[in-house]
Amino acid sequence: MKHVSLTLFGLLCAFMLNASNPPTVVCINGMLVNLMPGGETLIWTSDVLQYAEDDETAFNFLEFGVRIEGTGSGFPLDAAGNAQASITFTCAHLGENNVELWARDAEGNSSFCLTQVIINDNANVCPASPIDSIPPSVVASEYTAANVNASGIIGIEALQLVEFAWDNTTPGFLLEYALRIEGTGTGFPLNAAGNPQNVLNLGCDDLGVHMVEVWARDEAGNANFVLTTLDITDVNGVCNSTPISTGTNEQNTVQQLGCMPNPAGRNAQLKFSGLSLQSSWQIRISDLAGRMLVQERGNGNTFELAGKISNPGLYFLRITDNAGKEYAGKLMLLSE
Repeated sequence: MKHVSLTLFGLLCAFMLNASNPPTVVCINGMLVNLMPGGETLIWTSDVLQYAEDDETAFNFLEFGVRIEGTGSGFPLDAAGNAQASITFTCAHLGENNVELWARDAEGNSSFCLTQVIINDNANVCPASPIDSIPPSVVASEYTAANVNASGIIGIEALQLVEFAWDNTTPGFLLEYALRIEGTGTGFPLNAAGNPQNVLNLGCDDLGVHMVEVWARDEAGNANFVLTTLDITDVNGVCNSTPISTGTNEQNTVQQLGCMPNPAGRNAQLKFSGLSLQSSWQIRISDLAGRMLVQERGNGNTFELAGKISNPGLYFLRITDNAGKEYAGKLMLLSE
């Protein structure tokens, strides 16, 4: 209330004029809050206030109220008619919430500002939303070479192939992962017990390249997968007792050929394992379409690529020694 004095014809007149200017109130520029273990959290007016001022009412005498946008009008009051000083956020408020912060002066003038409060559930205290229909995003390595052990077997775990996974509601450590050889089933892969098939057990019969489905599933049951290339190798020659055939019309027994490094760069020196060193040999390198790209003579157990193949990808190696013995293997060339 403004008090104004005016002297008119020798008389002192006093007037009381209502102040018409509402307070100025400025919110903070948003805040990120995590739910407490009980599934709730309180936001007070002081949490979202940056500053406020009024032309007549001192700051200490301003009243402040807060509400979620769209849940009322005018200065926010609680059930007792007092300023609504806080908001209780629960699992129902996960995500973005627009919040009104109001200020009211001693004359009853009020104004408000808007800010955004984002509620997180990092402790996973809230159940998965029944309306969640967004599948996880999963990224896997493009190519993985895995060598069988001394017993001729190897177990590939899903997390060995996963590079990154994310979901809109389920934390990454609570996602379920599973694997399947492409074309051997549908839907999220489960084992005989109904649990995620998160390990592939492979052996000498599985040597070679496979396309593998890498799956992720969130707590709401949404699932997604990507394809990756898995190359099962026998670098140490433990599967040599099992002949492999490299063609339907071919009668020769072909020995498994290992090479290191694999994958390799364009200029790498390949070192072969399982290769007899008793004679010189001829090497042939062909692509997946069967086109022969390299055909050279050599000896020993090494071969210089020296940029002879320019495009990255998977290639077949075939070595024939002077005694007619044949060896076959695969090489993944990188794009260095």
